[in-house]
Amino acid sequence: MHRIPTRRLVILGSPGSGKTMLMVRLLLAIVEQRSPGGAVPVLFPLASWNPAAQDLNEWLVERLIQDYVSLRGSASASLSNMNRARALLEHRLILPILDGLDELPPTSRAVALDAINQALPPRQALVLSSRVNEYRQAQFPVAGVPVRLTGAAGIELQPLAATEMATYLRRDAGGENSMSAARWEPVLAQLGSNAPVGQALRTPLTLFLARTVYNPRPGERPVSLPDPAELCDVNRLPTKAAIERHLFDAFIPAAYRRRPGTTCRWSPQFAEHVLVHLAGHLQNTLLGTPDLAWWQLHRAMHRRAYQLLLAIVTGFTAGISTLSIGLGVGVGVGLAAGFLGWRTGGKPRRLPAVAFHWSGAGFSRGLMRAVAFGLVLVLSARVDPVLGLLSGLFLGPVVGTWLGRKVVALAGQETQSPDLASAVGPEKILRWDRRIFWRLIVEFGFGYGLVLAFGILALLNSSTTVSVSVAVLLLIPAFGVSGASTYAASGHFTLTRYYLMLHRQLPRDLMAFLADAHERGVLRQAGAVYQFRHIDLQHHLAQRASAQP
Repeated sequence: MHRIPTRRLVILGSPGSGKTMLMVRLLLAIVEQRSPGGAVPVLFPLASWNPAAQDLNEWLVERLIQDYVSLRGSASASLSNMNRARALLEHRLILPILDGLDELPPTSRAVALDAINQALPPRQALVLSSRVNEYRQAQFPVAGVPVRLTGAAGIELQPLAATEMATYLRRDAGGENSMSAARWEPVLAQLGSNAPVGQALRTPLTLFLARTVYNPRPGERPVSLPDPAELCDVNRLPTKAAIERHLFDAFIPAAYRRRPGTTCRWSPQFAEHVLVHLAGHLQNTLLGTPDLAWWQLHRAMHRRAYQLLLAIVTGFTAGISTLSIGLGVGVGVGLAAGFLGWRTGGKPRRLPAVAFHWSGAGFSRGLMRAVAFGLVLVLSARVDPVLGLLSGLFLGPVVGTWLGRKVVALAGQETQSPDLASAVGPEKILRWDRRIFWRLIVEFGFGYGLVLAFGILALLNSSTTVSVSVAVLLLIPAFGVSGASTYAASGHFTLTRYYLMLHRQLPRDLMAFLADAHERGVLRQAGAVYQFRHIDLQHHLAQRASAQP
């Protein structure tokens, strides 16, 4: 970078040529050579940016405060009107490494280039990556004036040499003179040529797919595997694109094939079914982001369907616990809990929680409101059953909606989110969030559900063991889950995971499945999230998801 006068670089390459890996290595090199007080390089995947609707700097700030907890606070006393992330950007202390211009929709790429020019002045250092054809189309859009990235130098990654590819395939197959290496001879003879297989096997990605599909792993016999010579069959695979599709289709079954001495909890067919669903979730629901985050899984369900499911779970358990006490009380408490579930289901927590700060004053105010609600229902039911029912029908939705809007104030303070950029892994963050979730179930459940249950029973002079036990056991989880779901993400994750499991779209132990897919090379781990091995694999599986009925 220091050799480029403008310190602005565009990295171009064909699909699978290693652009992202080169940008990661460039980032590490810049960090190593960075002088004290210099700009810090940060990698930003462009797939989640909508340049037509969001300013680049606003999007960069949003990504920074999401991934780096320490940048969410106020910059300083003199800059109290902005957080640290915005202050760093305005003072040019962030070097944006923008990965994947080609991941944006075709109509947005030229807009994105213009937005980058507008937001980042000519002397602002940056790195941008894109596929070659997509970058050229962005520069010269069909409708619109040409646009270029101001002051940027460019490099293009070249295809691998035929000798390098042949050496890699032979070595991975077991060595120069091995039986497995001999199977590659028809393919090696066409490497670097204009034949379809010679055009397809020119990038690190396609070589990785080919060796996974055709080369044996320890304990496997070559005769039990497909023959790589099938890649030379021009009748079956007449084009470069056909070979690439074939390799993508064969990759998942090959990664999950059973090997001697090993076990797998999931069949290749089921693993492929799950991965297709997850790729469709990333591409269609999350607008093409590569980040597979467990706390965003709830978005795989329709928002209204998810709200309704949470409302039914909380409302039914709360209402049934108090229905034997009185129809009005049961309807009122059930509707209140149900609408509270509806509200919390409508705004699931965006990030997981690792810490929670309790406020006794906020809790006391919320408790007094819950008790007042119970008193009105009980007194109405004792005066007249019809009056109690009308009170329940009216007060239940009102109180439930009001509690849903004010539930953050009930605890006084928000939870603390993790620093996703330095997180050690998705599983550890899930364990942290689950601890917060169960703690809040106890505090919300016992704080509101337990007191409300005993208060209602005491006012009605009902002291039977059965009534007390049922009310306590059902009101505690009903109010606890609703309150805890506002602060922790694991509740939404668990509810969605079981819903999708019953629909045979996900395995019961999703986190174990993702960790296993990571070990098999299907996924990679990027801090707190998983990503598909390559964005083209995600796109290929997502297309299959869209084609399913």
